Amino acid sequence: MSIHVDLWLWHLDRGPEAVHELTWPLSDAERLRAQSFIKPTDRTRFAVGRGRMRQILAGYTGQAPGLLQFRERGRGKPVLRDGPAFNLSHAGGWAALVVAPDNETLEIGVDIEAMRPINPAVAVKAFSPLEQAEMRRLLPQGWMRGFFNGWTRKEAVIKATGAGLSVDLHSFDVSLLPDLPARVIHSRGPLPPAPDWALVNLDTGPGFCGAVAAVTHGAPLGPISIREGRLPLLGTPLNQAHPVVT
Repeated sequence: MSIHVDLWLWHLDRGPEAVHELTWPLSDAERLRAQSFIKPTDRTRFAVGRGRMRQILAGYTGQAPGLLQFRERGRGKPVLRDGPAFNLSHAGGWAALVVAPDNETLEIGVDIEAMRPINPAVAVKAFSPLEQAEMRRLLPQGWMRGFFNGWTRKEAVIKATGAGLSVDLHSFDVSLLPDLPARVIHSRGPLPPAPDWALVNLDTGPGFCGAVAAVTHGAPLGPISIREGRLPLLGTPLNQAHPVVT
């Protein structure tokens, strides 16, 4: 049986009234986390992301947004008490939330990234030898897409279990060539074995890249129903305004 997933997409840059409406239900811990960001834009985007996430999850649980209770799994992954499995990502002024409405225990992760110039040395640090070999097959014009395919897929995988960067990124391999389906090719532990994973590419458009990963133990992941927003994402075009990842 396939596992249905809802996908919610929204822009994080809002006017003052909308920011107030979205952020009043935040917990004290969420407000402190928002204040930890140095740039005001980053503080507001984090708060809007968490506030809208609370609104959406409240619709699944029937509770008020401010009454939702979260606990942490693994290295800080938020999990909703008495509610569906979910995961949140944001980049380039956009947020993406995946929700498995019929599954409270599904290990699921999502990652979106705004594509920007990359220091090639990052691929050596983040990608396994197999993935690096795949990257060398790419022509220069396809290198960045291949990098962000691999980056978002690996991020979605480690976010799914809550293990975060405690996992050696060389301990598992994902597909990243633009013309091949997204999948976990090998997993050498501590993550679940490769056949237990479902990995789906998100058609986020030319300036973004995204993926959803879940431990489904062989069950298909999908359909993925877009409940808010649309794909592809429309945002800041690829240019030098994005920082170089080093």
